[in-house]
Amino acid sequence: MKILLMALVLFVSQASFAGECIFQQTIRSFNVLDAYTVEIDAGSKDYVINVNHCGELEWTHKIGFDTFGSSRICRGDRLLVLDTFSNQVKQSCLINSIERVK
Repeated sequence: MKILLMALVLFVSQASFAGECIFQQTIRSFNVLDAYTVEIDAGSKDYVINVNHCGELEWTHKIGFDTFGSSRICRGDRLLVLDTFSNQVKQSCLINSIERVK
């Protein structure tokens, strides 16, 4: 019973925490607006991702995502700023919100 209750609390907290999410396989391109904001083209849907200050973001040509073992990118996951040539992570930025704009 205790395990079931803990699992239910975890499920409810993750569901309310998630809000809008993006399936990684739908992402076609991205456009960095500033050190806090990235636009995502996900086919028929567009999103705006807001992160904590991410100084390297404005200069990057490659991004990635660190998710909680899911194919979806949600609030609380991390946007990764990647080096163009080595794919090394230059900066990891917490995703504060994801809003669908189209």
